[in-house]
Amino acid sequence: MNLKHLFVLLFLTTLKSFSQNYRDKVIHETLNPILDSYKPVSNTDYLKVKELILKLDEDYGYEADLHLKLMNLSYKHNDLDFFKTQLSRLVEKHGFTIAYMTGSESYAEAVLKGDLAVWFKPMYIKNHSIWLEQNFDKQLDLKQLNEARLKDQLLNSYGMKIKEKIQDESVLRQVSDIQNELLFNVLTDVYKIARKYDRFPTGKNFGLIQHDFSMMVQHNFMSADNLERTWILFEPYFKQACLKHDLDYGMYKKYDVYSYVATGFQKYGLITAEDLPWYFFKEKEENPEIPVRNLFFADKFKSEMGWK
Repeated sequence: MNLKHLFVLLFLTTLKSFSQNYRDKVIHETLNPILDSYKPVSNTDYLKVKELILKLDEDYGYEADLHLKLMNLSYKHNDLDFFKTQLSRLVEKHGFTIAYMTGSESYAEAVLKGDLAVWFKPMYIKNHSIWLEQNFDKQLDLKQLNEARLKDQLLNSYGMKIKEKIQDESVLRQVSDIQNELLFNVLTDVYKIARKYDRFPTGKNFGLIQHDFSMMVQHNFMSADNLERTWILFEPYFKQACLKHDLDYGMYKKYDVYSYVATGFQKYGLITAEDLPWYFFKEKEENPEIPVRNLFFADKFKSEMGWK
């Protein structure tokens, strides 16, 4: 990962919305900044996030992935009745699994060994059995999806360490090519599962992937060699999932960012100059524009998706 891509990665966490439907707007502008924050969250903000997620449940169906994130805050804010109700549902209906916990969850110690263990153990045994009975055929695929991020992290970590020690440009390029190919191969394992079930798997439509693999897609976007072939494989599934409200428009926005970095154009018109630092532009301007390759296509697509 070069310095330019590193800065893109940092800025993607604070992208502002250009145009999107209500669900995308709430998730990207309000929920994610709080749910993904490492800073303490006030009780006021917690209650606000909780209310918004419950409203999304009513309008778009149960938001399993958002509720999984919310569990950390529910436990921290001692909202235990709500915590128990939602975690019970995540186990029974969406496949929350002890084996895929990271141990960093705010409630990990409490449910496994602490005050909530007396409640959690019988609930988990009962509800997990229900989940297994109804979703037994998915278990190997869920295991593969949850392990995919670890493979991606190892490839990136070791790749960066190896490249730091290489000074010869031709050797560095060869190592980068090998790393990019390996990253793409790991991602194709996810594609095979998407193709098998004819959907991009999310907690809402398939089962909880407690080790989120969306960063794998982004790592492949960072490679000019992998950007387009990744998009060709996954875009039809992203589109289908967005139309069904199983996914938000984040992948399209990330694609626009890396498309601009690679080609000087964005495809969908979802990003503005505010989404990137000024030094990504050829000349420092007061209000630089990020050109759209085909405005007619971009406007038509955004209208179709409800992003305009």
